[in-house]
Amino acid sequence: MQLYLTDDTKKRLMWALLAMAVVVLFMWPHAAWASESGGGLPYESYLTKIRQSATGPIAYAFAVVGIVVAGGALVMGGDLNGFARALLLLVLVASLLVGANAVLSSISGGGATIAAMIPAGGANAVGLA
Repeated sequence: MQLYLTDDTKKRLMWALLAMAVVVLFMWPHAAWASESGGGLPYESYLTKIRQSATGPIAYAFAVVGIVVAGGALVMGGDLNGFARALLLLVLVASLLVGANAVLSSISGGGATIAAMIPAGGANAVGLA
């Protein structure tokens, strides 16, 4: 059995699908007008907290402890199976990365800074003073 659609039925079907699409659009306005939410993405605050936790003084202390413990276990470990050795190397590399970030930021003064460009007329020309 085959179903044949007339032109009138096709038009009604098209209008019904269009009406359903409009209803769906108005049912989820947060998806349609997401640009008016006021800026950043909803997960940015969580990522910022994770970044601050991974680069703070506590992370640096854990990195130093991790380097000492993993390095000592690799040197004095004796017979380690492949998994334990790979796990210790992973801890060592992660500790070196976190520790290097802390050391470099303490040496350089805290990361990259962008200097303000002041025109030839001085600060008063742009209303900074």
